Amino acid sequence: MSCISGSWFTLKVNGSHRGFFKGRSGVRQGDPLSPYLFVLSMEILSRSLRTMCKTPNVSYHPKCSRIGLTHLSGLKANLDKTEAYFGGVQTVVKNLILMAMGIKEGKFPFTYLGIPINTNIIGSCSSQHLSYAGRIQVLNSMVFGLNNFWCTSLFLPRAICDAIAKLSRDIFWGRLENTRKLVFKAWHSICAPWDEGGFQVKAADVWNKAAMLKWLWNLEHQQGAIWMSWIQNYFLDHITIWDLTLQSRFPESLKGILKVRNACIEQLGSISAVKSLLARCSIKGRFSVQAAYEELRYKYPVSPVFKAIHQSTVLSSHRIT
Repeated sequence: MSCISGSWFTLKVNGSHRGFFKGRSGVRQGDPLSPYLFVLSMEILSRSLRTMCKTPNVSYHPKCSRIGLTHLSGLKANLDKTEAYFGGVQTVVKNLILMAMGIKEGKFPFTYLGIPINTNIIGSCSSQHLSYAGRIQVLNSMVFGLNNFWCTSLFLPRAICDAIAKLSRDIFWGRLENTRKLVFKAWHSICAPWDEGGFQVKAADVWNKAAMLKWLWNLEHQQGAIWMSWIQNYFLDHITIWDLTLQSRFPESLKGILKVRNACIEQLGSISAVKSLLARCSIKGRFSVQAAYEELRYKYPVSPVFKAIHQSTVLSSHRIT
């Protein structure tokens, strides 16, 4: 506790430390000590729960005793310290987002990690003010980053993937409200690599299928964390993942794995073909989602024009994007 309540800070001026002052609020945000304190607290909790489960008055949760699972730890956002900031969002949509998330709206300007943020910065990030290269960066970092968690956790319905694709198209082409802009390429060809005439944008539906194949690979090779051990003990006791039939009582995560298994069997023609795909995506004992994506996506002929444009001898400012 002395590490928390007795923290001191110093300022570094021109490369030299200048004095100390006492902290008033304990450990500051981002302090390297914070993760260690969290680990110590969770270790004490884990040991206490394991000890309690050995007493007659405490028992395991249903379907947890086989693997000795006493608890699952997770972090939860503090809604009192969380705010949402909007730029160019309709009031109706804004209210729906705030209601769904249960947080309050923040006001501009504000400071984030010491950097002042104002409406001018938000406005400059609009797709209407970005070049195609900038829009590609937005798609690959912001949009893809937001949906990547769900793509790697659940087999998304077709309607969700279509909605993500529509959002990506609107950002890429700079679509205005109630205005349809002229496009010159189909979206699936936009998602192709540079050398195939595309813009290296990830297709959400294909990436979702490739990411879910990692869980299928883990189950086949009996690798992974606690969740994998739980599935093995309670659903794959005497059979393999290839023989398991999809049932409504299964958890959604397992349903997603079985759905993507069935979809890949239908796409490739057989179980052996899917197993062969998984083998090709295994690199040094680990499954590569990127390799699976390359296996599943539609391939276009390599464009000699784009190959000439994007070769290393051509200045980046002279390349077409």
